[in-house]
Amino acid sequence: MSRVARRSTLFPFAVLLLWPPLFGQSAPPATQPTTFHIGGKITGFGSDVLFAVIFEGASSKTVMANEAGVYETSLPLGVWTMTVVAHGPDGKIFTNMVYYRRPPFRVTAPTSLVFDISLPQGMFCTVMVLGPNGGPATQEEQDHVKAWCSGERFFSVPSDSVPFEVHVWGGSKFAACQLVQLALGTSDDGVACKRAFATYNTLSVQADDITYHPGESILEAHGNVVTQDESGERKAPSMSFYVHDGQAIVMQQDR
Repeated sequence: MSRVARRSTLFPFAVLLLWPPLFGQSAPPATQPTTFHIGGKITGFGSDVLFAVIFEGASSKTVMANEAGVYETSLPLGVWTMTVVAHGPDGKIFTNMVYYRRPPFRVTAPTSLVFDISLPQGMFCTVMVLGPNGGPATQEEQDHVKAWCSGERFFSVPSDSVPFEVHVWGGSKFAACQLVQLALGTSDDGVACKRAFATYNTLSVQADDITYHPGESILEAHGNVVTQDESGERKAPSMSFYVHDGQAIVMQQDR
């Protein structure tokens, strides 16, 4: 056999030896996003309403609370908002029936968050707001009357990248407290109106009285204070926080 013949016979085998690694390769598995756990209980509106919690961030996820108002899920790390709405027995979501909105919160590492929600009682407020001359009210005037009636306010807090807000509601100072008492058939402030609530980023606060000072970015809580964040639950007679760029720094805590 000539040298040319031997070379032409060996060449196909050399090619076949090179092919198997190509066929043996497979696509790398898809990387699963790192997640955090979040859950809690929704209270403050009787037992005849079914709730759903809508989380919105880089994606959207809707979680149904059970009949006791308990919800839980896992979400990818990132910036999220949450909204509590009603849903029917068939699971239909009523996005026009908003009971609660939590401003943006940011989670950067795996953790377990507890967001218990005592619903604001502002749904009892139906107030016709007019301007000084009987004309349409400005947005500032409308917000002022809503805060007076429902006790619910949102304060923008400076941030480099996320539009954080301090959300304050509840307590015995708002006008709708009397309407809540009438609706629940009680004159006891402790049932409907005694506790006040606030959130900022992942911090949740409840106390007998809460005040936010926007000029100083200071959140004050007095009386049986309970807080929840990534570090867990804390209790104290009173606490104050300096809030800025997503951080709530404890300035004072009574023991």
